[in-house]
Amino acid sequence: MKNFFFFFLLTISSYSQNLNFIDLENIPADYHSLLTTSVFNNKIIINCGNGYVNGEYYTYDFLFQYDTESNTWSTIIPDNELADKIYANGEVIGNSLYLFNGYGNNLVEIVNLETNEVTYGAENPLSRRRSGSAVNGNKIYVFGGEIDSNNYSSQLYSYNVDSDIWTLLADMPNPRETRGEIINNKIYAIGGYNGSVSNIIDIYNIESNEWESQFIMPYGVSANSLTVYNDLIFIVGDYSELDRIGYFDTSNEVFNTVNNNMIGRRHSDSEVINNNIYLIGGNYTSSATDGGWLNSTQRANLNDALSIPTINQLKGITISPNPTIENIKVNINSSKKYLFNIYDNTGKKVLTGENITSDHISLSKISKGIYYIEVILENFSKTFKIIKS
Repeated sequence: MKNFFFFFLLTISSYSQNLNFIDLENIPADYHSLLTTSVFNNKIIINCGNGYVNGEYYTYDFLFQYDTESNTWSTIIPDNELADKIYANGEVIGNSLYLFNGYGNNLVEIVNLETNEVTYGAENPLSRRRSGSAVNGNKIYVFGGEIDSNNYSSQLYSYNVDSDIWTLLADMPNPRETRGEIINNKIYAIGGYNGSVSNIIDIYNIESNEWESQFIMPYGVSANSLTVYNDLIFIVGDYSELDRIGYFDTSNEVFNTVNNNMIGRRHSDSEVINNNIYLIGGNYTSSATDGGWLNSTQRANLNDALSIPTINQLKGITISPNPTIENIKVNINSSKKYLFNIYDNTGKKVLTGENITSDHISLSKISKGIYYIEVILENFSKTFKIIKS
């Protein structure tokens, strides 16, 4: 039986943090969506997707790549045509790009990015689409995804590129489409979809082969992209909230929502290179024929958003005691006036109010159990997990 430890999640909405995107050279296609990307030598490579060039769908006898230094797109011409695939994965280790997944595709295509030679690895034991993948050392980790229509996977595999061996590891707590990143030997599988949109971050410890904890985000996300900057995981776009950008700080469990001027998009990808975040392709409508599918490339400098020490405002806010029998005390250094909302473990709001002169909140009207309290100040909020015993 798996044991899970639930930690509190801090959330901020800060009006001083902004990402100012500029338009770059467009992908040389009418549109490109349902894609993922990889990075090699400051170049962004589109691994897969649905693209339209000169009135025709194109096949993968080439790969688009974007040079972030010259702001130009070019093509990689492999020596063997690649499998056509959407919602697939690609990861770079050394000089090789590993391409895998997508419906019905069990191939592992290995493109040498210096010679363009294509070789093949051991067959992928579970073909799926919209799965998460990330690299740690010489291993690619693949998790979640949709095996076929409405059949979602919880399986996690690692692929050792040196030994060419796939290994089945511990199942995710919940099967779903998802995206993920690795920081400090831990996989963060963020949000996703399995008939409903997930607001969960599942965390897997690579060393112990255990899904050890979960975080609850302030909102669910799906059809989004992820990218990493130091200890921060940026969550870009969403199926419905197309222009939303947030980031999760893995070092202190802070979740931040960032104002921005991006072109709203889903089923796109994003990458961080040299303190800049790049957005690639995607769509904002369901049909490829109604003008809402994109060939857009955009860039913003992360220093614009991260130079403001907003997170420091959170240090003076604590809650005690926890667990509690009846009352909790909200400790705030700067002000005693705040709003609060309390949610049960399903996300239903069970109590709300405003405290002007008192720093205590009575929990006498709710039953024993696990709850989340959101403390709202002037321009940010902080959310704690609490237990009424």
